[in-house]
Amino acid sequence: MGSKLKSSTAGMSHQQRSAMLRSVIFHMTNNPNYPEPWAAGLSLAICIALADKYDSWIIAAGRGDRDNIATRNEVAIEVQNLLDKLAHYVEMTAGDNLAALRSSGFELRQRHGKANSSHTESAFSFSGVDHQQETRAENLSDARKVLLHAPWGPGIISRQVETTTGNPADEVNWKEKAVFAPNTDMEMECDAGVNTYFRYRDVTDKGIGDWSKPISAFVT
Repeated sequence: MGSKLKSSTAGMSHQQRSAMLRSVIFHMTNNPNYPEPWAAGLSLAICIALADKYDSWIIAAGRGDRDNIATRNEVAIEVQNLLDKLAHYVEMTAGDNLAALRSSGFELRQRHGKANSSHTESAFSFSGVDHQQETRAENLSDARKVLLHAPWGPGIISRQVETTTGNPADEVNWKEKAVFAPNTDMEMECDAGVNTYFRYRDVTDKGIGDWSKPISAFVT
């Protein structure tokens, strides 16, 4: 039986590989298609622990120390091995149930013909305007609730949103806030009384896109 899911992270940056693992973790959490316990050596706790370990070494390697860089690269191999095992478990559990396969957070492989030729530029670059719509964050009537407006393009599998109340130029400050399914309202609860920055990137059938340009809103 051929592989149904894409688990390879070849060609990805460390940040993109980490984002892929985090996205899978998000989608597998409390997923009724994959109740725990999972297969031997696999669990949500193991995935989260490895994701945290990987992120800490990505940050450490950013300081330029050779030993830290080497350790980060070793952990990247652990991440790839875990993703391969988890994808195999998902395939064995879901079988030919496409909805269950998609719910895992992994991308489906293209099985017939070429990928849709529709252009998904907004998933890989961000100019601030897409289809004449500006990306913006809007306070809702409910306290601390913010709605992020950003156009949805074709081929989007999920959208990852990060926020920070610190300096948006410092990567360490950004934290994952939510992962949204395509064409859904991106409503989030944030801390009130502070200026919050938002950014997003799309997971598509072509890969993981670049982060959008940060936008900000004073949350009320």
